[in-house]
Amino acid sequence: MNSKLRIDEYDGITGWKPVLPQEEDHMLAQAGVDDVFKAMHDSLDEGPSSGRTLALIGLSVGLLLVLVIIQYYRKRQATPRIINNPRRLTREAGGAVQLDREELAQLARSAEQAGVQNPLTLLICPSLLGKAMAGTSGAERERLVGIVRKLEET
Repeated sequence: MNSKLRIDEYDGITGWKPVLPQEEDHMLAQAGVDDVFKAMHDSLDEGPSSGRTLALIGLSVGLLLVLVIIQYYRKRQATPRIINNPRRLTREAGGAVQLDREELAQLARSAEQAGVQNPLTLLICPSLLGKAMAGTSGAERERLVGIVRKLEET
């Protein structure tokens, strides 16, 4: 006979009651299939707890939000920012030719006098720049000649 004793039950009057191994096997046999099915039925009747359901919904929404944000930043880094601004383009093109602000302003005034919308057209088309130079005189003409020289250097 096994001399191991377990103290499993409290009877309230005499204190803890030892359970012998033979009694334990008998107790497990009594807690049979009916008790298992009853426990399962009770747990299914309770339904999901609202706290657990709300936590799962919140977790899934948070995870979805994180994935959307990550995808947004990946897409944002992959495509360069497009700037559709004619003045900025004129400044960048003028910077490539090393024109200063006064020369860019003169180019804009000459483009306006020649009836051209964008001053870059004068930089691209030498015939229009020649016509613009023909319509100017004095210091304006000298600035345009300086622009032509810078264009020839580059």
